[in-house]
Formats: sequence, structure tokens, C-alpha cells
Amino acid sequence: MTMRIGIYGAGAVGGYYGGMLARSGEDVTFIVREKRAKQLLERGLVVHSVTGSFTVQPTLVTDVRNTNKLDVVIVAIKNYHLSDAMDDLAVLRDAGTVIIPLLNGVRHMDHLLAQFGEKNTLGGSCYIETTLSKDGDVVQTGGSCEIVYGPVNELKLDDRVKNLMQELQGVLTKSGIKAMYRQQILVQMWKKYVFLCALSGVTAACRLPIGSVLQEPKGMLLYSDMIRELLSVAHAKGVALPEDLHDQMMESTAKLDPALTSSMHRDLEKGSPLELDSLQGALLDMAMELDIRVPVHEVIYAVLVAHRFGSR
Repeated sequence: MTMRIGIYGAGAVGGYYGGMLARSGEDVTFIVREKRAKQLLERGLVVHSVTGSFTVQPTLVTDVRNTNKLDVVIVAIKNYHLSDAMDDLAVLRDAGTVIIPLLNGVRHMDHLLAQFGEKNTLGGSCYIETTLSKDGDVVQTGGSCEIVYGPVNELKLDDRVKNLMQELQGVLTKSGIKAMYRQQILVQMWKKYVFLCALSGVTAACRLPIGSVLQEPKGMLLYSDMIRELLSVAHAKGVALPEDLHDQMMESTAKLDPALTSSMHRDLEKGSPLELDSLQGALLDMAMELDIRVPVHEVIYAVLVAHRFGSR
């Protein structure tokens, strides 16, 4: 039986992964807002990728109650849209759909697990550089495009969900998407969060790509201190990150394309809302709960907070 996959959101991330699945002939349904549905019906889902461009005619719904039963839904929206999506996700969960969020950060897992429990809710991360053009086309410019997903507590998963997760990895791989199932998914998510929170904060606050920041000694020190603050909170929360992760991240960042920047920096330039509260703001909240000071991130947040709702 063909796996039925839902993509909640057809923006830069959901559009890319859903487009790859649809191109390979998988049963994919995009759950989108009416404005996005109209745009996709007129143009099709256009993906411009470093590996080649393509267009698919996607299956769309604007009301989750109009979908056929989905086995899995990949949630690919901005964190600031999650509260609006919770009712829809509840409808899908009640129908037996497994929820896999590919949101940035880590705090959204608290809300999803509290609402839906650990049986049908997994964690996930993706590693992709992508954005939407002014016409609504997906533009993928880099990243490994890998998806990593897995349970918060594998003991809570029943055999049906375990089998679905194995099947999903095969479906993603067949579609040209590198996929990895991980049992310690929160560790993986925190690794990405540490990198992304530091990268987005420093590039957006400085209005520069990472190479321009790191070529200045003070910029290098600022970035290093941001990683240390993030790791101090992770360790206080009991997340089992490698002890040498700071040095690993500094070495890997030095090897990045100097022109690399963050989606937060691009959103700031476009006047779009920022995921500030779910990245840097979430760190401040967690640090306050743990009675830990994170002074560099406090300044980064203060510099960007006036722009968090965008200019529209």
C-alpha cells in the first residue's frame, strides 16, 4: 500500500521536500492557506535547486477535514504559525496521523508533546538552505537537504508507528532525499539549535554573512561566546551533547561558504517576521528558568526585537 504523506505548509522547506516526493510519484497532499493554494494552482509548485529545477502540479487542500487519511504529516511552517496550526494537527492526530515537525528550535516540542503525547509525535530537523522567490517559487541554494527524525521516547511508539517510520525512510530515500532515523532525536535537534541560534543571531544582528562576521577577531569572539552560552543552557537541561561540541562547531563554521547567511537575516532584509522568539527568545526563557545568564544573547535579542513582526 502506498504511504500517504501530508506536507503542512508549502513554503521554502515544505515546498522543497514535498516537491521532491511529488516528483517521484509519491502520494503527497499539501495543506496550505487559500492564498498559497491559489498561487500554486496558477503556477504549479516550482523548485529551483542546485541539482536541477522542476515543476509539479501539487495536490492541495485548505481544510484538513477534506484530506484522505494521512499516514504521516511533515509540519514545515515557521514557529510563529504553530499556534494557528494546532487545531488542524489535532484533527490529523485523532485520525491516526503521525506528526513530524521540521520547525527550527527545540521549544516547539514542549507544546506538541503536551498537546498530542509521545505516541504519534516525533521530533525532526532538516539541513537545507532554501527560500521563496517573490513569485512563490522554492529556491534551494545549499545544505545537505537531509532530514533527521525520530522519537522522543522510542518505548512509547507502537509497532504501527515504528513500521511507518521505517517505510518513510525508504520513501524519502527513493525520492532523492537523504533521511536518517535517530533514536536520540532531541540531541540531534539541540545540535542544530545551537548552530542555528548562533548563526541566525549573529548574521541578523550584524546584517552580514557569516564570513564577514568571522573575519573580524571581535566577530569571531562574539560567535564563540554565543555557542558557549547555548551549550551552558543545554548542559543545565541535561541534554547529552558532546563535551567538545564548541570546538567542533567553531571548526566547522570556519569551513562554511563565507557568503552563507541565515533565513533570519534574509527575513530581516525582506521585512518579514522573524523567528526571534522561538530561537533567541526561547534561549532567554530557558536560561531564566535555570537561573543562568546569557548576556550576549540578551543583547542580540534586544537588537532584533523591534523587527520581530516585520515591517508589513
